[in-house]
Amino acid sequence: MSDWEDFCNSMGWANDEHAIDRLRNFIDSGNEIDKEENLREDGYKTVKEWNAIGRIVKKGEKGMYLPYAKIRLFSESQTVESRVNNQAHNLTNKRHFQTFEDAILWAKSNPGKVIIRSPTGEGFIEK
Repeated sequence: MSDWEDFCNSMGWANDEHAIDRLRNFIDSGNEIDKEENLREDGYKTVKEWNAIGRIVKKGEKGMYLPYAKIRLFSESQTVESRVNNQAHNLTNKRHFQTFEDAILWAKSNPGKVIIRSPTGEGFIEK
C-alpha cells in the first residue's frame, strides 16, 4: 500500500470512493483555521459578537463563510451602529433572560406568558 492509502485507512476511509476528496478537505481545514485566526486579528466578528457591542450587520451583507467552522464573519465596514438602545430592556418592567434555556424555564413556571427575542438582539424578553 502507498502512504496515502495507509493514511486514508487510518482515517476510516477504506473502500471510500471519495477518499481523495475527504483528504483534500482534511488538509484544507488546517488552512481554514489559519484563515479564521487571520480574519479575527483583522477585526472580523460573528453577528452575535457584533450585536454584543451594539452594532448590527448591514442588510444584504454576506460576510466570509468558513465551512470548516460553520460560521460567517463580518468586518466592521459591513456593520452599522444599532439604533436600538442596548439598555432598552432595563427601561421596561418585563423580564429579561440571557439564554433561551432560562427563558423556557421561566415560561414553563408561568403559564400563559410568552417570550420573544429581545429587540436589542441580546437574549429574550417577556412579551
